[in-house]
Amino acid sequence: MHFATREPEPRPDDPSSDDLAGLVRQVIAGDEKATRAFLAAVGVPMLSVVRRVLGSSHPEAEDVLQEAMLGLLDGLPRFRGESRAVHFANRVALFTAMAARRRWRTRTRFLEDNADGALSEIDPAISPLEAAIESRRRQTLRRVLDDLPPKSADVLAMHFIVGYRVEEIAAALQIPINTVWSRLRVGKEAFRRRVENDAQFMDDLARRNG
Repeated sequence: MHFATREPEPRPDDPSSDDLAGLVRQVIAGDEKATRAFLAAVGVPMLSVVRRVLGSSHPEAEDVLQEAMLGLLDGLPRFRGESRAVHFANRVALFTAMAARRRWRTRTRFLEDNADGALSEIDPAISPLEAAIESRRRQTLRRVLDDLPPKSADVLAMHFIVGYRVEEIAAALQIPINTVWSRLRVGKEAFRRRVENDAQFMDDLARRNG
């Protein structure tokens, strides 16, 4: 069973090669011009993460992005350059969007079917069948994230939405690697059960593989 919903984000690689490192130092020092430039540089990838968590056409994605940017600026002084700045920004966007989903779920399912039906973030070059499978896979993953305990959901989202490796998740959350594997296992099993109980998804997969 294939679990990934997208290609992983680029690895953090050597943090010393981070082209935003200079801007980060200026932002921390209080430079307003540098702050605007930094937010402009990380805004697009952060919005992409938010949309992958909420759904590509969710009406409050921009508001969540603004909330994430405020959280990013608040947390930037604690950033120690262990990864590229955009990688850190994406992590903040992920957790902000995940928290927003949990808040909204207490009120409503927030039009999930409509949001997940949009294919604007799916490669337009792929076939309609592949696009349908990809859209369904993303929808399934979001619902699994809603239903999982928060700790397992966070690990699953970091791995499959932002593209963190197990070792990176362990370092970011300050938990043992075995704990990451355990939470991933819980998430993958929940995803598998969802897929196997989704007749349309299984039918599309059979058509593709047939």
